[in-house]
Amino acid sequence: MRYSTLAERAQFYCNEFNAEALSRWQPFRKNTVISFLVGKYTQIYLKQFEDIRDDVVVIDDYCNLRGMREYLLKYLPEGVYYDTNHYEDLDICRGCPDCYEVDKCLPCKHHVGQELVFVWTPKTCIVRSTAT
Repeated sequence: MRYSTLAERAQFYCNEFNAEALSRWQPFRKNTVISFLVGKYTQIYLKQFEDIRDDVVVIDDYCNLRGMREYLLKYLPEGVYYDTNHYEDLDICRGCPDCYEVDKCLPCKHHVGQELVFVWTPKTCIVRSTAT
């Protein structure tokens, strides 16, 4: 098994990323946050994003799945995740100095809950669940 190239990622996000199927699986609400890694583990990334290569990039200002795809095509990330936390109002969260810092975010009155999550990976077969 090998890592995908930038060209393969672009092809996937442009042609194979099925926004309709994704929206059936995960109802992206206006307060759903996504995050991604540009190239932390693979070291494969667009050179203009070298300064954020190892960071978790949080996206909370897309309007719809088409807007999400635009971000994915811009950054061509190695992995994309959705935040299982539910927030009352992302505008309030964006103004907070502790925005998206898990240990400080969870007790906040604007954090309204968290989804139950199961993660199966063929590599490790780990099942993780979290809930509040």
